Amino acid sequence: MKLKLCNIKVDGNVEQPINQNLVINLKWLAIAMIVLALAGVFLYVWWNRSSDSERYWLTESTGRIHKEGCVYYQKTKGRFVTGRKNYLLCRRCFGIPAKTQKK
Repeated sequence: MKLKLCNIKVDGNVEQPINQNLVINLKWLAIAMIVLALAGVFLYVWWNRSSDSERYWLTESTGRIHKEGCVYYQKTKGRFVTGRKNYLLCRRCFGIPAKTQKK
């Protein structure tokens, strides 16, 4: 299947060949876009994985983050996050004592 991008209308006597200089081949354009999209995804994943020292596991139910080696690390339903700002810290792996109840 060939896709025509434009039609050239020629009137009169044509003695020299007609050249179309700007022809976009959609197949190669689509391949280039797919390659660039895959490269972008690869770079995004690599960038997120490159800072392993600052990756934490965020437990969705409690909103607490856990270090690697914690008993809750990847054992609960959650996702990876980078950095510890704006998250509650795990009491076990960050060494935070439990809140004492007031009498």
